[in-house]
Amino acid sequence: MADETPAAQALAQKNIGNGFFTDKDYANATAAYTRAIELDPESETAALCYSNRSAVYQIEKKYAKAEKDAQACLAIKPDFIKGYIRLAKAQRKQSKFEEAAKTLADGLKRAPEDEDLAKAMETVESARTKTIARLQAAAGPSPERIATVKKELMKLEQVHDT
Repeated sequence: MADETPAAQALAQKNIGNGFFTDKDYANATAAYTRAIELDPESETAALCYSNRSAVYQIEKKYAKAEKDAQACLAIKPDFIKGYIRLAKAQRKQSKFEEAAKTLADGLKRAPEDEDLAKAMETVESARTKTIARLQAAAGPSPERIATVKKELMKLEQVHDT
């Protein structure tokens, strides 16, 4: 491997990482992807390794790291649609719904007919709606609703007293 070019070494590390990923050995997959990135940092191989490492971080629920790697992937390879999907998922998992929607909109500009991007957008909107509903339910009734209920109770008490 010492005589090989950095690009060839990086590709070999990516393939090793993919093997570890398939075996669900995420620590070694991350290490191999990192070595590949270090060997050939601005290459397509590096972009794919950033994307794959982002996938590992998502599995490990390390969403900030997953977001950073997906951004690095797209900085090198802005036409890589899976990069947009991975970035949006990492943003969604951090409740960054507006950023996730923007990421997917950017991807849709590059690939307007891509079904995976469209499905991801639906998922972001659904998660946003569910999160808002959950937060509203946890917050309880609004002050306006409380005032209305109090007025209704006072009316009922007046009727009951007569």
